[in-house]
Amino acid sequence: MPSIRLLPEAVLAAIVIHAVAHLVDFKLLRYYAQIKTGSIWAALTAIFGVLIFGILKGLVLAVGLTLIAVMKRLSAPQESVLGRLPDTNKYVDVQWNPEARPIEGLLIIRPNAMLFFANANRILNHVRMLLKAAEAR
Repeated sequence: MPSIRLLPEAVLAAIVIHAVAHLVDFKLLRYYAQIKTGSIWAALTAIFGVLIFGILKGLVLAVGLTLIAVMKRLSAPQESVLGRLPDTNKYVDVQWNPEARPIEGLLIIRPNAMLFFANANRILNHVRMLLKAAEAR
């Protein structure tokens, strides 16, 4: 294309910047920042990785870091001890609802994540620790 060859580099750079700027959805980035799941870091890693290292290496970096973050979160799930709200049949997390009362002689535990082979032993050990603590009271 001989017509592009005659354009100054600054004009070509402006065309590329204009094209790339329309690819980034700032409303979506704002949404990712609001949901507090760490998604904003994955999106920013992908954006800056692509800008710095190129498309393939940047996306591989973003996917790799996202997989590491997901495995870390899934391997260390949290559990909730449930108690009954007075005068209702609702069971809620006693840590977040101090008015909820555990049932005497019964420990109700709810895992707040998926159960699978990588986190089963950690959850089992935590449940055993909660049982020992409940028996000591």
